This record gives sequence, structure tokens and C-alpha cells, in this order.
Amino acid sequence: MHVLISGMTESGKTTLAALYCQTLTDRGETCVVLDPMRDPRWQAEYVTDDQAEFLEIAQRYQRLFMFVDEGGEMIGRFNEPMQWLATRSRHLGHSGFFISQRPSQMAPIVRHQCGKAFLFPCGELDYATFAEEWREPYLKSPPKLQQWEFFEVSKFRQLRRGRVDRETGAVTLSAVDIGPTNPSEAAP
Repeated sequence: MHVLISGMTESGKTTLAALYCQTLTDRGETCVVLDPMRDPRWQAEYVTDDQAEFLEIAQRYQRLFMFVDEGGEMIGRFNEPMQWLATRSRHLGHSGFFISQRPSQMAPIVRHQCGKAFLFPCGELDYATFAEEWREPYLKSPPKLQQWEFFEVSKFRQLRRGRVDRETGAVTLSAVDIGPTNPSEAAP
């Protein structure tokens, strides 16, 4: 399954992605990272800032967990060769983690290929985009999130709220009480 991780600078998105990468690497999975910043937190078999190298590895091997940090910059809205990561890499058994400051930086085709998203603090337009595309009306006007807090949005699971503990690496999740889903159940 592909995953989108999005939020403002310093909100916790790369920290969460690096924790996922570490967990997968500890389990013996193969992780590759495309990161223009070459953040030292990545514990992966391969880390590069070169798109061509990253694509070559992704197209040559099978069953990779691919992390693309600064996805808005690295994939963008019009970079068709990189969009292959979201649209066709599953045929090789890949799972992609696309990390961006704003979901709107990612092409709709990339967002739509993700089965899960972690939405850290971001702007109203970004929440509205998610509310519409992921059919989560709660996100149209959610409560304000703090640094390290996020919403976990899944196409096949109830909306959850989470938090990353940067010091311990623990991630906690809890169901979001969205109130009545049927307008007739709402109080007058």
C-alpha cells in the first residue's frame, strides 16, 4: 500500500517516516530513500538525492519500501517518470511513502494511489482537499493539531488521531469521535 505523509515544516512528518523506515529495516525489509536533504535519520539500505538513480533501483528490484522525502519537489505535479512510483510500482511489489509539505504539491494521481495518509498540521485548503478526496467531512474544519500530532486517514478504516513521541519513537493512535454521521441523529 502507498502512503502519503503531509504537513508543515517541522510538524513531524519526516520523523514519522524515518520511524517507519527504521521499523521496516529492523524487520529485514529493504528500504530505499530519495531525499534531497540527505537527512541522517534515515536508516535504509540506500539513500540518494538523485532521482535517476532512485528510479533505476526502483525499476530493477522487487518488494521495496520506497520513501520519497520532499515529494512535492522530487515528484511534483508534472514529473511523469517519478509518478511511475505511485501508479505502476505496485506491480513489482513496492510500497511507497510520499512525504510532502502540502498534499496539493503532489499530483492528484499520486494522492489517489495512496491507501493511507498521515496529515500533520497544515492549511485549511489542504484539509479541504483531503475532506473531499478521501470522503472525510470531519477534515473540513478539524480541531487544531499541535507539532507531532496528525490525523491518520485511510480509505478503509475509521479516521484516527495520532502523536509521535520524538524522544522515544513511540506512535500513539486513537479513534476520532466525529459525532453523528446521519444528519437526523444530530441534536437540534
